[in-house]
Amino acid sequence: TMADTPNGDYFDLSAQETSMLREVIAAKKAGTFKKVVVLLNTPTGMWFAPFEDFRADIDACLWVGQGGFEGLNEVGRILVGDSIPSGHLVDTFVYNTRSESSFANSRSTAFEDIGSMGLANTAQQGTYIVYAENIYVGYKYYETRYEDAVLGQGKATSRPGAVNSSGDWVYGEEVAFPFGYSASYYGDFEYSNFSAERNSDGDYEVSVTVTNNGSRAGQDAVQVYVQKPYTDYDKRYGLEQASVNLAGYAKTGLIEPEDSETVKITVADDAFKTYDDENQKTYIREKTTGNEAYYITAASDAHAAVNNILAAKGKTPANTNGVMDAEGNASLTEKFTFTSDDFETYSVSESTGNPITNRFEAADWNKYENKTEATVTYLTRSDWERTFPTTTPVLRMNKEMAADVGYDKEYPADPADEMPLYGQAHQFNLIDLKGLEYDHAAWETILNQITLDEQIDLLAHASHGTPAIAHIAKPKETVEDCPMGVRKPYLTNSDGYTMSFPSNVLLAASYNNRLAREVGELLSLIHI
Repeated sequence: TMADTPNGDYFDLSAQETSMLREVIAAKKAGTFKKVVVLLNTPTGMWFAPFEDFRADIDACLWVGQGGFEGLNEVGRILVGDSIPSGHLVDTFVYNTRSESSFANSRSTAFEDIGSMGLANTAQQGTYIVYAENIYVGYKYYETRYEDAVLGQGKATSRPGAVNSSGDWVYGEEVAFPFGYSASYYGDFEYSNFSAERNSDGDYEVSVTVTNNGSRAGQDAVQVYVQKPYTDYDKRYGLEQASVNLAGYAKTGLIEPEDSETVKITVADDAFKTYDDENQKTYIREKTTGNEAYYITAASDAHAAVNNILAAKGKTPANTNGVMDAEGNASLTEKFTFTSDDFETYSVSESTGNPITNRFEAADWNKYENKTEATVTYLTRSDWERTFPTTTPVLRMNKEMAADVGYDKEYPADPADEMPLYGQAHQFNLIDLKGLEYDHAAWETILNQITLDEQIDLLAHASHGTPAIAHIAKPKETVEDCPMGVRKPYLTNSDGYTMSFPSNVLLAASYNNRLAREVGELLSLIHI
């Protein structure tokens, strides 16, 4: 709980956990144990600052991420060396989560003067969250600010956001492990023979050779990142660009020591598009001028990707006064340029043929027509110092807005709406439709067989499962709270059963699409 941590934050170590570490380390020093391995059995990251006091005495740290029924068995095999972990992080693990650009606006806040607005439910209608961090969330924040610090632009090394840094903002003092990170005590993998070429369809075919330099057979997850230039057009119209964006990945097979495998990854043509909500109000791909370019790189994690691109720009730790914290590999990058803006190709949905444009501008407080005088400042990489969110903006509601958010009012029916059919003649039972495609006409037919009352019942009583519908032979379902499994509830005898897969976050960390699909197929076969 938050109450048993020094700072009242549940990402911190609790008093019990800190005491346990001290006792185990003392026992190691007394000769009781040879090694201390910390297991993080959490679905998320946590503060790493508290571990700094114990760093010299911790031999290894393994994030195990809630592994379901079989997860702890695999942890045991890893600890004795029978299995080698090959996952990669799917979040940036930081020393203190208060350094996150979203921290200052992480809770809902009540509008000023909300009590006088006459709302039916002020808890639901009278609160707001301002996403002042803009697009800079997770690695897109930390890595972008790092690159700007190396390039000496945007006041990236200024004090705001420097929570764990001893002075102004320093990447290595805020970030413990970057997005995509992985390490093994059996050695590492080396990338070579990189190429990225545009094919006839406009997509980019990436190829890279992965060599196992370790002492044991293992797998790796190759990640491909793209960088779009931060142009004058972007600055003029308030478009933001992250330093790198994950655009593809692939898991290798089991590679024996000193052996290699060539991995091929396709990066979609639209990886270089940007949403322009101010000027064109659709997706665009911008032209490049001067030294501007689009980059594709293969890397072991997001931070290595940025360093590769910085190396391609001629940057090294030596010529950046040590702000760049590691050498990049320019040979693992390819750059592309475009001589003209493209405001058309990505402006229409490939799925529907409809134009893609702004639909909910009023969701931005600054564009809401009935807003009060306050204005929200969004984070921009043009000025990290002035725009980094440090407090929640104070917003006041007025009568016009209260009327807009009210939900106890009727809206006139649109004569063009086509009402659905209910209670039509029986043609199918639910089981008859098993295996049919999502858009098969039979689904519409069976929905027409259901009455309006049955549909209301189906939705209104869908907590922990759904009710039966007798005349289409739909059984009652019980689906208890568990995002990666199912369990028969409320039973304590041998008739109760449970199936639990690893958590979604841990599954994502496998970077293994085949495995994820197999888990999805198994979940679809389970019926209670």
